[in-house]
Amino acid sequence: MITFIDGYRDRFSVEFICTTLKAYRIGGFINSRRYRQSKARGLSSRRLRDIALLERIGVVQNKN
Repeated sequence: MITFIDGYRDRFSVEFICTTLKAYRIGGFINSRRYRQSKARGLSSRRLRDIALLERIGVVQNKN
């Protein structure tokens, strides 16, 4: 959801995107407040480890 909103926030407001997603999505949705909290929080330690691991896998793969 965050990536989708980031992709379209230059054309539409975050509030508009979240309201539209809420109206047309069954189940969980993200509102503008949760979006802003998520952006302020930054990357989790798990995500940082995954990024480092992907870089390492790329190096090993290129050596083979």
